Amino acid sequence: MEERVKAASCRGNVLRYVCEIGSTGCQVGLKELPKDSALGRLRGSDNVVEIYSRCYESSPLVIQGAGAGNDTTAAGVLADIMDLQDLFQKPA
Repeated sequence: MEERVKAASCRGNVLRYVCEIGSTGCQVGLKELPKDSALGRLRGSDNVVEIYSRCYESSPLVIQGAGAGNDTTAAGVLADIMDLQDLFQKPA
């Protein structure tokens, strides 16, 4: 992990845990992002949501605000991801 952080930093980037939701489902994982992006500037327990749509194709709508703290934020994000997963699951 230390090597990944150093390599990203050498390229002017940072590592962030990201959830991407699209028409085919949801992916969660560690991504390398530019330091000057909305997610790259994220600090502490702040939350950021970037919305790309037909109206916001090249420049996303960004919603950012203070989180409720590490434990509460993590529990809330997990619950939201589980709810979103239910939306994308196809009935058997």
